[in-house]
Amino acid sequence: MARQLEGYIRSGDGDVQLGKHLTVDASGDGNYSASLFLKKNNHQYEFFTNAAGKFGAWDKTHNRNLFEADRNTFRHDTNVDMSNNRITNLPTPDGPAQPATKQYVDTKFSEISIPEVDFSRYLTQDTADSRYAGAEHTHTSSDISDSITRIGTSASANKLVKTDSSGFLEIIHPNDNSPEKSIITKKYFDEKVGALESEVETLKREVATLKENAGKVKNERTDRYLDVWVGSEADKPNSANKLVFVEKE
Repeated sequence: MARQLEGYIRSGDGDVQLGKHLTVDASGDGNYSASLFLKKNNHQYEFFTNAAGKFGAWDKTHNRNLFEADRNTFRHDTNVDMSNNRITNLPTPDGPAQPATKQYVDTKFSEISIPEVDFSRYLTQDTADSRYAGAEHTHTSSDISDSITRIGTSASANKLVKTDSSGFLEIIHPNDNSPEKSIITKKYFDEKVGALESEVETLKREVATLKENAGKVKNERTDRYLDVWVGSEADKPNSANKLVFVEKE
């Protein structure tokens, strides 16, 4: 037996090292997995291949799965920290929960057509009441005071209008619930345009961030975008800032 194991196990100074091959074969053993257990103090992990053909890692200390993989899917059950490295060669997304590539985002935004806004429909004027055309009126100026009803405060017609000291009409500012024919004030207009400008600036920043980080994965915990590298063992980069996936030969 010792001679048969010479090619697989080597003894060193105070340690035992594995040789070229180590096979854990659980074939024909029901639903038990072929597993390799690692333990360091209270940290215990299991690398396994189960009866469903999945390869993965299990955190035995906390009794939870870390990842599973087969020839179709690599599933993470923990957060992925890309350490500011990129994920490349992503396919064009075709589902709501798939990451969008820079090309996909650029194409979608290039297809957006923003029409010109016709603000004339917000500036309306009621048809003048012809019943009082040419009618004479005499009044005493001292009878006119600040108590005169301001325009827009009543549905009743034929109201005198009030101006401020600069000659501008004193108009009640409309709100989102005002009638359709309400007069638009500068304050109301500026607030609406300002809100629209703010939304556009926010959208521009979000688009710039998406373009800058296309093909990356974001770590929500650290708010960082990371690259992903996928390739052969021989080409594997020596970098602590990449999430490296080695293709199985």
